Amino acid sequence: MRGKFLIGKMIGILAVLLVLFMAVGVADEERMDASGQWKYVLEDGGAKITGYVEEPSGELVIPGELDGYPVTGIGKEVFSLCQGLISVTIPEGVTSIGNDAFFNSRDLTSVTIPNSVTYIGDSVFMFCRGLVSVIISDNVTHIGDLMFGGCSRLTSVTIPEGVTSIGDRAFDTCMSLTVVTIPDSVTSIGERAFYQCDGLTSVTISNNVTSIGERVFSKCDGLTVVTIPDGVTDIGESAFANCTGLTGMIIPDGVTCIGDLAFSGCESLTVVTIPESVTSIGGNAFDGCEKLTLSVTEGSYAEQYAKENEIPYEYVAE
Repeated sequence: MRGKFLIGKMIGILAVLLVLFMAVGVADEERMDASGQWKYVLEDGGAKITGYVEEPSGELVIPGELDGYPVTGIGKEVFSLCQGLISVTIPEGVTSIGNDAFFNSRDLTSVTIPNSVTYIGDSVFMFCRGLVSVIISDNVTHIGDLMFGGCSRLTSVTIPEGVTSIGDRAFDTCMSLTVVTIPDSVTSIGERAFYQCDGLTSVTISNNVTSIGERVFSKCDGLTVVTIPDGVTDIGESAFANCTGLTGMIIPDGVTCIGDLAFSGCESLTVVTIPESVTSIGGNAFDGCEKLTLSVTEGSYAEQYAKENEIPYEYVAE
């Protein structure tokens, strides 16, 4: 009798699990909307666009609703390689844009991202070489890796207050980008974030950034002015390497480490002021800086470094 009871109980549990499995399967199943154009899946009561039938071109306004469900997401690679796409308006209500969503849509010139968007994945606009301007949602907190990598015509990007991190190579080779202001909400900047942004002339870095990573501004030929905030403690390897337009740099009190090759190849650099707080400088930090004089405090590590590496130096004026 007890055996029959246990068997019956197990069958009941399996039936419940089967119902749940089927429900999940239906929720994840790709559907076609009534117009016959959009493919989507349901997630948390909303529709995430996963594909299309006829490749979009021209000025695309993504629908805010599919079959009565609000559009809340754009899946990965959905509009990747859409060569005739010129502009995109993303509807209010969308909260996420997946990895590579517009990857290599080379004719795309402008994108409007609504305030409802909180997450933008990696490489979303990578190699969109026609992209000129993007307004990022005020609620986005993270700019993904390679998000704008290779967007060679991109001239301006507004990074809103609220973004806390800028991913690796986020603006890599955005050669037409001219000015960047990094808001105080940003605490970390990934490696090579602005690598080879030739048109970049000035950068203001968030007061809450504590480290400038490897090659962040390397090969920014046009960069002449950089303001490093007091909170920075570390300047990474090759951080400003080959910034041939950079003429001077004041490193703030609090910085303890200047990485190897940090300013190598900065051929126009004439003076760098190094505070007493610096206790480590990479052996090749100033390679190729033939015009350079270091401004140091008497008796400091920086003075010792200058002597050992035969770099001209002077004492900081009292």
